[in-house]
Parts: sequence; structure tokens; C-alpha cells
Amino acid sequence: MDVTEDMRRPTTAAGPLVSVIVPTYNAEAYLRDCLDSLVAQTLNSIEIICVDDASIDRSLEIMREYACRDARIKVQALPCNSRQGAARNLGLAIATAPYIGFVDADDFVSPEYFENLYRAIVGYDADVVITAYQDVDEGGKIFQARLRCGKMFRGLFVGRKKQETGSGIWERKLGQGWQRNQDYSSPLLRMRCAEQFMVMNKLYRKSLVQGLRFPEKMRFEDVPFTTEVMHRAGRVFTTPEGGYYYRQHRKATTHNFQFDFQKQMEHLTAFQMMRTYLDHADMEWEAKHTALEIARKSQEYIIRKLVKNNYWQTVRQIHRVEKLVSADITLFLRARLRRRKVNFTARFVLAVILGYTAYRCL
Repeated sequence: MDVTEDMRRPTTAAGPLVSVIVPTYNAEAYLRDCLDSLVAQTLNSIEIICVDDASIDRSLEIMREYACRDARIKVQALPCNSRQGAARNLGLAIATAPYIGFVDADDFVSPEYFENLYRAIVGYDADVVITAYQDVDEGGKIFQARLRCGKMFRGLFVGRKKQETGSGIWERKLGQGWQRNQDYSSPLLRMRCAEQFMVMNKLYRKSLVQGLRFPEKMRFEDVPFTTEVMHRAGRVFTTPEGGYYYRQHRKATTHNFQFDFQKQMEHLTAFQMMRTYLDHADMEWEAKHTALEIARKSQEYIIRKLVKNNYWQTVRQIHRVEKLVSADITLFLRARLRRRKVNFTARFVLAVILGYTAYRCL
């Protein structure tokens, strides 16, 4: 196949080469940046499927405005808010290209982004191609890895540590190869890739994801989806030729600017769905064990965040968590709660002793 010639042909000649699905909810502030970056792609033969998830701002109006100017843009609207999973599922249902990509409405991509991924997936005859991405701030400027001080007193003992952003985190977890041209097709490496859950920095063969659906009406829907994709995939390759810009802002799903108990419950649910799938999946033991460890450690991390926070822990909420997770995580939760109670008691007793001592010294 002449890949370059194929990329230059217009979409209408023989259908698009890549379907780009853009789930959108109240993204008015960033949506034009996203759509401008997609219509400017050097890979001309694409279709851009914008799915509005019942936005209450001008997102749908903006998408229709762009669709009037570019025939490659298709606009769909969900009747009620059902989260990103439902929007992505609708996009998958109507996508016509042999390859599928995702871009969130508050992010943007370089002009060569989908050309790079298309060249890689065709060149390697792969089912999935993964690339690096860049964290950017609300204004679109790239974050730089920086040093941050520890909390008061703790910083005196542990010093300062490097704050990683974006691809740096995944390089540490998955190894440097994931940002280079590398074969991740073995079952073990594929399931290690499952820890890199975001779907936007990947291009998928449509036949691989045919019939797969994201969980709806919940956040972190990409966790069970990516797990099943990596289990199904035969050939998985990475490429350094990225160009995805992942915007960090206060309304982003993955950010924790304020405590949200329901959000943490959905996060636990996503990893519990991952564990349930893996329990019944037919795969090599080492690959399954690795993926189950990723899910278990992720749930433990969420539990630690929950226990540290003071805005929940009613008996009813604790029971909700225990019903949701497996027995091992329930034991971990109870141990963390006991530890927190002991620490609180010790601090309270110490405060009383110090207070009494100060009073006697007056």
C-alpha cells in the first residue's frame, strides 16, 4: 500500500481512513481549539464525529457551526447527560473508517498527529498504536516537570521530590520503550500497557474494538475498556511521533481540586470491573497476575485517599465501599480506618498531655 498517497485522497473518494470521536460536555471554553486542530490535520481523509452529551453551554452550537464549514464533521447529540462512555459508544456505532481515534473536547492535537499514528499502525500492521502525550495548562502551555517541597515538617526529612507530569509518569511505570518504536505485543507487555488507561493517545483497528462498549453514566470508563482492548489485541506498538496535548484544568475528570465521594466510588467501580473481567479472562498467568496487581494497587491507592479525607466515613458510606470491592480491599479499608483511629487517638492524648503540662507550668 502507498500510505502517503492513501492519506492524500479526499474523504469522499473511498471513505475516511480514520474516524476521530470527540465526546463533548460543556467544553465551550476549549472546543474551538480542539476542532481547529482536527480540521487542520495533514491526514486529510478523516471523519470527525462530535457527540454532545447534553451540554448546557454553547458546545452543540459550536460543533454545528464547524460542521457547516467542513463536511468531514458529523454532529450527534445525546438526549440526556450519560457521561463520556455513552458519547464514545455512540461515536463507535456510527464510525465508518477502518481505524478509530479519540480526542477529548478540551484537548488538542498537532497537525501531524493522526498522520503519525496512521503511518505507524499501517506500517506495523498493528491492532493498537500508542504514543506519548504532553500535559498542558488551561492556556495550552506545556507543563514542565518541577521540584515541589514536601508538606510542613515532612519536607525537613524527605526533602524535595520531582513532580512528574504526563508522559514522564508512564515512562517510569512502563519503561522508556513506550515512548519509542517498540513492540508491546507479548501478553505481559500488553497488560502492562493496560495501566496506561487513557484512550486518547492511541489509534485502534476498528475490527478490534467492534462490539466493545464503554461503561456509561460513570467516570473512569476507560479503565475496563482499555483492559479488554489490550487483552484482545494481537500486535501493539508504540511510536514517539506523538502530538497529543492533554489539558489540565479544574473540571477535568482526573483532577482532585476538591473531595468528591461519588467520584471516588466510580473510580473504585472502574477497577472492580477490571478485576472482574480479568478473573474470567483466558490469558497467561503472568499477564493476568500483573494486571490484577495493577487493579488491586489502584484500589488501595483510592482507599488511602478516602481514609485521609474527613468529609465522609459515615457508617452508610463505609458499607457502600465494602459492598463494592472484593474481600481483600475490604480488609485493607478496615485496616486503614483502624490505623487512622489509632493515630487520631494518639494525637488527641498527646495534645491533652501537652496542654496539661503547659497549664501546670503557668
